[in-house]
Amino acid sequence: MEKFWHVEEPIAAPDSFTDEGRCESIFRDQFTRLPTGRFSVPLPFRVPVSDTAFAGSRDTAVRRFESLERKLSRDRKLRELYINFMRDYISLGHMSIATSPGTYYIPHHAVYRPEVDSNKIRVVFDASAGNHRGQSLNSCLSPGPKLQQDIVDIITRFRLYRHAFTADIEKMYRQISVLPTYRKYQHIVWRESPHDKLCDYELHTVTYGVNCAPFLALRVLKAIAAEDCDNFVSVRAALERQTYVDDICVGADTEQEAVELQSNLISVLKMSGMELKKWSSNTPSILNLIPTDSRASGPLPFDTGDGYITKMLGIEWHPDRDEFCCALRLDQRRCSQKEACCH
Repeated sequence: MEKFWHVEEPIAAPDSFTDEGRCESIFRDQFTRLPTGRFSVPLPFRVPVSDTAFAGSRDTAVRRFESLERKLSRDRKLRELYINFMRDYISLGHMSIATSPGTYYIPHHAVYRPEVDSNKIRVVFDASAGNHRGQSLNSCLSPGPKLQQDIVDIITRFRLYRHAFTADIEKMYRQISVLPTYRKYQHIVWRESPHDKLCDYELHTVTYGVNCAPFLALRVLKAIAAEDCDNFVSVRAALERQTYVDDICVGADTEQEAVELQSNLISVLKMSGMELKKWSSNTPSILNLIPTDSRASGPLPFDTGDGYITKMLGIEWHPDRDEFCCALRLDQRRCSQKEACCH
């Protein structure tokens, strides 16, 4: 019977047969480690594209930027935050003035919620913006195979540890370089003032808004686990099984093991140019090893004196009590008699 089932088992499709397989092959064949230890990765195109495939994309990016510029001129705070974001991008070497014309230009805009945090901004790069033929960078790239662990599994395993901690890989995407040959597909236009010349810039790193960015980032973590963790089995398990995008949620059964895992995680990720921030833990000795400005402790929404609250994959976590909580916001409006009957 066993031989019968082996005979009937279909042959696995070769990597070149599917988008996901080709995406993995492109990464495996082309990624490199820089002298600094950082990874430099390709963009996984479904099929080769010509230099004229994205004709007109700069015109689209310029129109979108002019609209953004008008919006910034009406909001002084937003303009200041946007300029600071771009200055930071340049100073860290994550983008620079382009030395040659780009093949694809990515429009960008701000996501700003002052009612939540008036000092925080997120700049989104829209690689789904099409040219006059409707073709965009994202439409030509493969998003790659699913490497992300299910969030429920991560949270469930996280609750098994007596000494638990969470940490965030700071600017994870931007710690991964894009191979120079692919950077012509990551051009933007930018200037600080309407009185300045509009300049072309080239983005050097994996960019939020490009559809393959999550795959590239998680594939790099998988490569780190395979290449740098021969002597760190617990670090490999944390990267492969207890990481959700850039959040590592892990721990150990003893305090000594947890502190050792913490130290090894920091060392291994540092080899690839990655740094852990926003630390939280239910064990004081773990947090005591971390500078205060690298911790993720926030004030309580109400003055209850119950310690501090942080977020663990979107769920409220009280590390001092090691409890998960849900914050309910009940609608206080009065309902009609008819609505009450319906409920």
